[in-house]
Amino acid sequence: AIGEVTLEKEQTIKDARSAYNALTDVQKALVINESVLTAAEAKLANLKKPGPAPGDDGKITVTFRLIGSEKATKEVDLSKSDYMPEYVTWIKTKSYTLDKDSTVGDLFEMALDKANLDYDGIENNYISSITAPAACGGYTLSEFDNGNGSGWMYTVNGSHPNRGLTDWTLFNGD
Repeated sequence: AIGEVTLEKEQTIKDARSAYNALTDVQKALVINESVLTAAEAKLANLKKPGPAPGDDGKITVTFRLIGSEKATKEVDLSKSDYMPEYVTWIKTKSYTLDKDSTVGDLFEMALDKANLDYDGIENNYISSITAPAACGGYTLSEFDNGNGSGWMYTVNGSHPNRGLTDWTLFNGD
């Protein structure tokens, strides 16, 4: 019900967040569109930044970091903590400038292409595998390699959108 995010919608967005936060964990698990609220909060924060409105020049600046993991050397059961491959930074946090209305997919392709990393699945709006940098071992890490629940996912401003890579539009500062 938020609609177009404007400064006048600040209280509506705050009320929506308060309502969500008041839910029980069971109720929160049933909410399938919290990502809409998270995106509205991010856009509102950008609108409140001083200076020219973000994206006025047709460009946005966002940051990106790629965290992979070591490839499992034995069976991984994500419900237990007896063995878990270590997380490894494959691309350090860096700023990228993209066209306004770019998606996570656009950013992902730009960042991985600049790092010369191979990946599969973007044509399906999903990443099924990425090959680690040579300095990290150069192995390919695919869905389920590190257990039944393992795979590639992304976050925007700390939240996991429930959308494919090319379905999530970025805003300046994301």
